[in-house]
Parts: sequence; structure tokens; C-alpha cells
Amino acid sequence: ATAGESANTMLFLVEGSVIVEAASGGEVGQVNCGASFSEIALLGILEVRTVTLRARGPCHVMAISAEVLGQALKAYNSEALQMRFEQLAKSRRRQVEAGLPLAAL
Repeated sequence: ATAGESANTMLFLVEGSVIVEAASGGEVGQVNCGASFSEIALLGILEVRTVTLRARGPCHVMAISAEVLGQALKAYNSEALQMRFEQLAKSRRRQVEAGLPLAAL
């Protein structure tokens, strides 16, 4: 994933580790398997990726689109779960509008 590229999926790091770089190219951290990225893209809050991810070695990344998530939520047929995602999206929008650093999200 590259900062500035169009994004409509959330990424899950299933195996491996990656270096996280700011759009300016500076390294801001490292994350390992189990991490997730771009939930604000999946929720439709931002349309571009805000960081670049560089694999430190072999990695397995799973991408989930908003469409697939919507289908899964409908198939699960849980109103409570759907409401939780709606609350999450509202919360993230408020954080972005308030100018909080994306790392705080």
C-alpha cells in the first residue's frame, strides 16, 4: 500500500511485519501480524491511503472492500453489529473533522 493511492479497502496483516512510512517517506513505525490499516478508507471517510507499508520480508495481507463487508454484515443479519459499524464510522468522521492525527484513530 502506498500513501496517496486510491483506497476503498481495509487491509489486515495476516503474516509478517511491515514498516510504516509517512507520506513524506519517513519511517513512523513497524507493525506485525494482526495489525489492520485503512479502516477510514473502508468506512468512506478518506479516499486515499495516508501511509506507505513496506514489507520487511514475506507477508500475507488480506484486503476487505466495503462491498464485501456490507454483504457479510447482511448475511450475519445482526442489527447490533451493523449499528456498531455505523457508530465506528461516525466516531472516526468526528475525529478526522476535529483534526486529530490519524495515528490516534
